[in-house]
Amino acid sequence: MRWLPAILLLGSTVACEPPPDVEPLACRKAAPGEADLGAGDLAAGFIPLEDGEDIPVIFGPQGMHMIVVSIQVRDLEAAEVGTMGNHVQVAIREQGEVVGGTVIDMEPLTSAEVSEFLGLRAVFTVAEIQDVIGKVIEVEGIVRDGCGRELETARWLTLVE
Repeated sequence: MRWLPAILLLGSTVACEPPPDVEPLACRKAAPGEADLGAGDLAAGFIPLEDGEDIPVIFGPQGMHMIVVSIQVRDLEAAEVGTMGNHVQVAIREQGEVVGGTVIDMEPLTSAEVSEFLGLRAVFTVAEIQDVIGKVIEVEGIVRDGCGRELETARWLTLVE
């Protein structure tokens, strides 16, 4: 039964979200932006990742195993204050089954036409970590822009200690 709290946590982190209380903005840009998944955090910045690369599993300060990823978006239709916000979701899948992730509303770091959501901690929940170390997993990132469009990106990565 050790994993029961983890299942409950997973349900609260990567489950379908209810519709926002605030209506999305009218889109100002005709086309949605493009998202890319990478590594990195506030100190290192965005580090691009390619399919097949290694990503380290860390043991976080709250006592859970996690990976740290970042999402970079070009031409983001940014949310404005008082609107539905930029909703960011990361899902970790092993053989199609969700084994972890995170959901957060956050403001990106922005320079010119590039916006970055850095240092997203995607927590492992259901999986026993020993069962996924060394395996190729799918890491998917989704950013909902200011007018409600979802920008998706994914990489196949190998988990390493």
